[in-house]
Formats: sequence, structure tokens, C-alpha cells
Amino acid sequence: MKDKRRPIYKKGDRNALCPFYRDCLDEAILKTWDYWACCECRHRLSRDPTFDALSLVDDSVTYYELPQGFREEYG
Repeated sequence: MKDKRRPIYKKGDRNALCPFYRDCLDEAILKTWDYWACCECRHRLSRDPTFDALSLVDDSVTYYELPQGFREEYG
């Protein structure tokens, strides 16, 4: 039996780490919902074991040249 996901048209919390998050997001988009929630779904606390949060982190430091006098003016 296939597990049922259950997004509802209601403001509330969503679980972006759920394995069904993309499917629910697609459904919300197709139904043109401005918001949706996972509060009544049995998967609301599930976590996708293949999700790697560290892949979202960019630990490089970006360096920008600022024009001379910028610090004194906007410091």
C-alpha cells in the first residue's frame, strides 16, 4: 500500500526534509495555493535520509572591492 501524503491549504509549518516535500510542493503549485502545511500529514516528521544539508552550505568567502572612501562615507 502506498503511503499517502496530505498537504493542506492552510498556513502552518512544512517539513522541507520530508521525502514527499517536492510532490507536495508540486501539488500546491498546480492548485495555485499561496501557502500550505504538513500539519495533518503522517509524514510531517519524516526526514529524507539522502538529504545532505551540508551541500547547501557554501563555506567560501566572497571578497568585494569597495570604492575608495566607501568606508568613511557608509562605515
